Amino acid sequence: MCEPLSFVWPHIELDEPLFEEAFIRRWGDDAFLRLRHAGILQQAESADYFLCPFCDDGHAEEVVSWESEAGIRRFAIPCPENGRVMLSPEQLRQWSVSFDRLVSLLAVGLGLTGEVSEIEPRRLWRLGKVSWQGGLRDVLFATGFDSRCLLAPPPDVGKYPSAIVLLPHAKASSVNWSHPTPSAISLTQIVSLGADGVEFDHSLLIPMITEADAVATQAAQSQMNLRELKVLISREVKSIQAHELTDDVLVRAYVQEGSYRKAAEFLSRETGQEITKDKVHRAVQRCGGTTALARGGDSNSIVRTVASQRRDRTKKIQRRPEGKQNQ
Repeated sequence: MCEPLSFVWPHIELDEPLFEEAFIRRWGDDAFLRLRHAGILQQAESADYFLCPFCDDGHAEEVVSWESEAGIRRFAIPCPENGRVMLSPEQLRQWSVSFDRLVSLLAVGLGLTGEVSEIEPRRLWRLGKVSWQGGLRDVLFATGFDSRCLLAPPPDVGKYPSAIVLLPHAKASSVNWSHPTPSAISLTQIVSLGADGVEFDHSLLIPMITEADAVATQAAQSQMNLRELKVLISREVKSIQAHELTDDVLVRAYVQEGSYRKAAEFLSRETGQEITKDKVHRAVQRCGGTTALARGGDSNSIVRTVASQRRDRTKKIQRRPEGKQNQ
């Protein structure tokens, strides 16, 4: 038996998800009835257009209606091949998602405090606050991050850096987040529809939040390192020529970008002059190679390593006995 919410999540990202009666019945009577009973599905206005059930070309025609002599409302569409195609009221019935009901059930299922409020229409809701590691954090429900949603931009969840962001369908790892990256998790694997409402699998939810926090922290650190690197490059470009960039900058660019080519392209953009990947490669080799960088850990420790190696080389030259200079 399929989880009823699994039929709804993929369509939540659309601006106005409407389901025809025939389409929604494919989910099975159990899923349909449970979603209706929970109030997540609600009946919408009947369809104004309808696909011809007798033609394979998929043409849709406007529905016309009239009242028969017996006082019965009739419905039909005009078909070029079949003439008048009669339709029943059930065929024209449509269903929509009640977002007010859905976000309310999510908030209750998580046991949140505070009131549910809509921040951006049909895009972002504040569900309430949750106690987390000795403090309180906002929990948001956000849509519009699925690649199929092209009608409106996604909400700016970066305004809420400490919030936990729940996504109905999109995988957090597949979203091209604007900075800062939020602590976001997908609901598809941790939420089910029970007899009394929405239920969360807390054995999965808590580790997922912890992992999402770690990803957000790492992304913030990476962005900070990138800003620091750009400041460092700017300072050096102002004081020296681009072809004299220090190993500190070349190595940090390599660590930041992950390859010699990307580091060279980044430095070329920032300095306005051509920096080759060979130049980056030589700088990395002078500080011990990629293996030494991997052992070095974060980019700050790598820069300290490069700087200390340069100082060590200077000390060795200064300590060379004068009598052996010409040997």
